[in-house]
Amino acid sequence: MTERVKTFYDELASNYHLIFEDWEISIKRQAAVLGSVLERELSSTKLRILDCACGIGTQTVGLASSGYRVTACDLSSAAVKRMCVEASQRRLAVQGFVADLLDLTTIPGVDFDAAICMDNALPHLDGQDQVAQAATQIRRKLRLWPVSEITMHWFARSQLCRDPVSTQITEDDASFIKYGTGSMIVATHSIFT
Repeated sequence: MTERVKTFYDELASNYHLIFEDWEISIKRQAAVLGSVLERELSSTKLRILDCACGIGTQTVGLASSGYRVTACDLSSAAVKRMCVEASQRRLAVQGFVADLLDLTTIPGVDFDAAICMDNALPHLDGQDQVAQAATQIRRKLRLWPVSEITMHWFARSQLCRDPVSTQITEDDASFIKYGTGSMIVATHSIFT
């Protein structure tokens, strides 16, 4: 990703929570929605999750508060620092790393049960090649039969996915696209506010 994107999110980190009407409620709501998908797809609540675009921790904090073991990273060092502070204030054990979606090799472990990449991280990538590179990096961090969840607002699903095995529209206007390998991408349109 570009230095411009990193700088933008570094400068936004201290005030990012203000984009939400009530950030604390949003943390809980998103954890409930994500948790239900993870539990349904993986039949477990003690999962190891990689949040590969954690920002200030909206999903990371919520999932960790719900008992998931979360490792988080983001391109923005200021956002990762804020996420770590938010997690620490809540006495949550979350590892935070600065990493670009295009290179997740600095994140320890390759046995995550699921990965999430929320809130428009992928549209910052420069075209299909970088989207494919990010998807490959995420997949390399996951155990066999993984679940990946990705949200985008106003970003066409067709730009991300080709030849899905099946598409099922479910609650909250989310599209769950299942692939033959067992992976799943969740493309949403503003269900998390």
